[in-house]
Amino acid sequence: MITLALNRILLMVLMDLERRGQSACVTVLAGKARRVVHVARGHLVGADSNLKTERLGDMLVSEILRIKGNTLYTTALEGSVLDAVKAMADNDIGSLVVMDHGELVGMLSFREVIQAVVKNGGSVGTTTIRGVMDEHPLTCTPETEIDEVRRMMLERHARYMPVMDQRTLMGVISFYDVAKAVVESQDFENRMLKAYIRDWPVDEPGTQAAPN
Repeated sequence: MITLALNRILLMVLMDLERRGQSACVTVLAGKARRVVHVARGHLVGADSNLKTERLGDMLVSEILRIKGNTLYTTALEGSVLDAVKAMADNDIGSLVVMDHGELVGMLSFREVIQAVVKNGGSVGTTTIRGVMDEHPLTCTPETEIDEVRRMMLERHARYMPVMDQRTLMGVISFYDVAKAVVESQDFENRMLKAYIRDWPVDEPGTQAAPN
């Protein structure tokens, strides 16, 4: 049997088909080998006998942003913490990127807000974002692997991370986004493997199984 690993691009195509509820028969050629995966109305229904799933390559941050979208929530350096809290509550978000003259200069999350409230005796008062923001937030690029982002977030106890393409802000990913992407990827791989096992070719009587 030919052992082939599904590449990242094929995975993303199939996951898109599932989300959209579409049907397709995807064939990938690699030399004389062939991989065929069947998706019917958004559900994985089978894989051919040449397919054996292995651990997929690490997902990139750009793939999370592509699914999540690139809506950006920012605030000004001299803005008030009270206004920032209202913006976060209105948009159901947990952080704001602090920008100054088009440059990322910090990050404000509910962690910094809580610290400011405690420091001011239970009120944010007229505190400005400059005085409470994280001036050195962790950042990543669209090409950073998700496993690396997860490691960085765990080490710094960071829940949000701006995504930068050189000096351009591309978006923000959260620990929830990372966990969701990993779980979805693992779930899809498991279903691929189950489909392969379900369609495992049965040897005809009197035939000998090919060596691995």
